[in-house]
Amino acid sequence: KMDREKGVNLLVSSGPLKPKVMMPDLRGEKIKKISQQLKNTLLNIAMIKEQVSPEEEGTIIFQSPPPGSMVDENSRVELVVSAGEEERPGISVYQRWVLIPVQIPPGLGEKKLQIIIIDREGRRGFEYGVYSGGEKVWISCDVVGRGEVRVYIDNKLVKIEKVEG
Repeated sequence: KMDREKGVNLLVSSGPLKPKVMMPDLRGEKIKKISQQLKNTLLNIAMIKEQVSPEEEGTIIFQSPPPGSMVDENSRVELVVSAGEEERPGISVYQRWVLIPVQIPPGLGEKKLQIIIIDREGRRGFEYGVYSGGEKVWISCDVVGRGEVRVYIDNKLVKIEKVEG
């Protein structure tokens, strides 16, 4: 017998807990080696793009999700692989170091800072560490020619810094 005045508490399941795996750092590895290794893990290669780069041909230069992040089993991995250097005799490209201030939003817990640089060398991403809310961080990076630096905090785009070549 139930009393209408007291109410009922219900706990509803959202399904079984999905196992998580840590995303390995694949940058600098050869795509042939990694594609074989990933077949033996719980990660799937969703897309492989080639990009002109000073890295040796076939070397992974960018990955998503970023290294160290916790992902669901069978997550899709996107990779950018070096196509080698494109020869351009007589063309000189201006390389510039930039310093970008980033204010970490206030809040509890640590926040992950990442950057993506898009310039004449293509697109490359870097993890810039984990910071506490309210901290001010100065990002130092090099941009070749005209480009931009995209700043992400906890995988959310928070700033785009344009750089003229």
